[in-house]
Amino acid sequence: MQATEFETDQMLKLLTEALRRGPASPEWHDALERLRQSGAKEADDYRLLMTVRERLESGQTYRQVRAGPEFTRELFEKIEAVGESAKARGRTAVIVALVCAAVLIGSIAVILKMMSNGQPPPMDSSVLAQTLFVSPMQQWVFASEMPEEAVINGPLKLQVQDGLRVARQDATGEATVISPESIDLATPVCIEAQVQFQPNQDARLAIGVAAENSDPASGGISILLQDQGFVATNGQSVTINRSLQPATYTVRIKLDAENAIIDVDGQTVWFGAHAVHSPVNAFIRLHKDGKRVGETRVKSLRILRP
Repeated sequence: MQATEFETDQMLKLLTEALRRGPASPEWHDALERLRQSGAKEADDYRLLMTVRERLESGQTYRQVRAGPEFTRELFEKIEAVGESAKARGRTAVIVALVCAAVLIGSIAVILKMMSNGQPPPMDSSVLAQTLFVSPMQQWVFASEMPEEAVINGPLKLQVQDGLRVARQDATGEATVISPESIDLATPVCIEAQVQFQPNQDARLAIGVAAENSDPASGGISILLQDQGFVATNGQSVTINRSLQPATYTVRIKLDAENAIIDVDGQTVWFGAHAVHSPVNAFIRLHKDGKRVGETRVKSLRILRP
């Protein structure tokens, strides 16, 4: 398994957290899922995590690259060569070299200034896709009661019974559970939910993020699970036609200040630029339009940082 030092550090941290929390934890499930996707075939889960972690830890090196005397000598020789050829051919090449150097130095200066101010350089979707999110900011496990800090909007009655779901009643409507903790997108974040889905039911649910103090029902980024497939929303809705089978799915929304990625069980279903203003709040939206409630529910919700 090949990885950059950055990726190795994050994977080592993820494996350590998984082993510390144990087999029933979301970290354990996440670590195994990532290793299996990378081609690991060890039958024993614990041995697999330990083996990979030991290899990463033993193979991890940190190297510093410094300019030696040979590099300095060759640099000055090349500068002298450029000067001699410039006398023969004119100063055009030197001017071009100086302009290029100025542009490079300017770019480096901008990046260093952003980092010194606590602002990371701009990221693209490929960097976001490779980022490992292993540090929980907030975690809700819907086992038997609603978290006290959760904010609930909407008339639909909800209940917590081995997961968050709509109550068994005749009324129809919608309700949204909002995380009150604001999320700054200057640093990438991942909203992760374990969702148990049952097709042919009148209850639907969505996981998403919306700008702070805005209406989640009318904006933001979200993914809706329904019989016909996933519906990704970012200003406009895009339906991924794939008949969903009864199962428990891991839904993730990864985003930074500019880009977002939505994946299900590690497979990307949508990615692109977004226009959601930071800070944001995570939300769970449940909708009921009939009497068949079924077993569709949210088992857990986590907010993760790298």
